Amino acid sequence: MSSGIEHGHIHHHTNHGMANSIWTLMAGLFLHAFLEGTLLAKEPSLTGHHHGSETLLIGIILHKIPEAFALVAVLLGRLSKNKVFFLLIIFALASPFGMLSTELLYVQAFIGRDTIDILFGLVAGGFLHISTMIFFESSPQHQFQLHKMLIIFFAAALAIFTEYLI
Repeated sequence: MSSGIEHGHIHHHTNHGMANSIWTLMAGLFLHAFLEGTLLAKEPSLTGHHHGSETLLIGIILHKIPEAFALVAVLLGRLSKNKVFFLLIIFALASPFGMLSTELLYVQAFIGRDTIDILFGLVAGGFLHISTMIFFESSPQHQFQLHKMLIIFFAAALAIFTEYLI
């Protein structure tokens, strides 16, 4: 749905009109950000504890910054600045809306723990997809890059090592 913007470029599909691709792009990015926001719900019975929620928030924010830059860069070539600003505001509110909606729906008993687990699984799958896609999608020929994989393994080992120190 996002046409590849989450990894820094757009895949052009000839079977979509320009307006349709913008709305599809926005729907995909909004859904992605909304689902990430579900992980930030503060209801203690949702997550069991609050340890690490600030780290997750920072991670999501750092993830959203380049997405927002890419979104604006793509939209500025197609829409007026006012429309781009409006769509950027909608994108920025998606994660907080996901967080608040999840809390409200859970507290009001419209969704249960099983639904929360499914949402968390969807988001975790999205994180895995995006983090592994960088192996292929970040090069023009979409080829595997060993040096990127080594850096990722080093970063994961460093994160695990520092967790045991803290």
